[in-house]
Amino acid sequence: MAMNPPVSLDAPSTVLVCSGVPAQRLLDVLRHVSGRVALATPAADTRAAYAEAVAKAAESLGGCRLLVHCHMPEAEGAQSLALTPHETWRRDCDLPMRRTLFTLQAALAPLKASGGAIVGVGPSLSIAGVGGLVALSTVAEGQRSMTKAAARQWLGEGVSVNWLAVASAWLAPSLAEVPGVHRTDAAATHTHPPTAEALAALLSALAGPAGQALAGQTLIADGGEWMTP
Repeated sequence: MAMNPPVSLDAPSTVLVCSGVPAQRLLDVLRHVSGRVALATPAADTRAAYAEAVAKAAESLGGCRLLVHCHMPEAEGAQSLALTPHETWRRDCDLPMRRTLFTLQAALAPLKASGGAIVGVGPSLSIAGVGGLVALSTVAEGQRSMTKAAARQWLGEGVSVNWLAVASAWLAPSLAEVPGVHRTDAAATHTHPPTAEALAALLSALAGPAGQALAGQTLIADGGEWMTP
């Protein structure tokens, strides 16, 4: 039976809140960060439900020093911007943004007590834009902006807030076939997708003193799929 690698005794206790992506993939990464990981499962899409779920997850760990959140559309696929129905937009854009807001609101109290870190995880595709994934691109950019706002407001609270952008197809394998998700130039063939251990190392750093030196920053960890100035 496969075993998690050893973690240091001061490894951060971690709460995961996610939707629209397979939780197991993120849990596997977080178990490389710490043996103490809890998945918060809100009973409803309300502020109170998220606050209760995060508080229970943190309590089960005896406290929380790292909260990782990832909210993507439940049924994202390539779709024409001109033909996107209002109800589809509400499901694929408004709902993930609302869940992100509720998660950040719920995270402040337990992390303020421990001087911890909040790290959002999302697709790096939004940085360059993909024509057929308007809702997903909008969600990711909105979440990155919300990260900056939270970081700015909570600088004096001892809570660091940052963003980790990863390869879109790593988060949601079904996106691999969407035109434009991957770069089309020759350099795209020389990417080096990060392993779970590599992503865990970045999250560990963000949960420690290195993360406290950053505020509202985006770290692109997609192995070179996209690069920006």
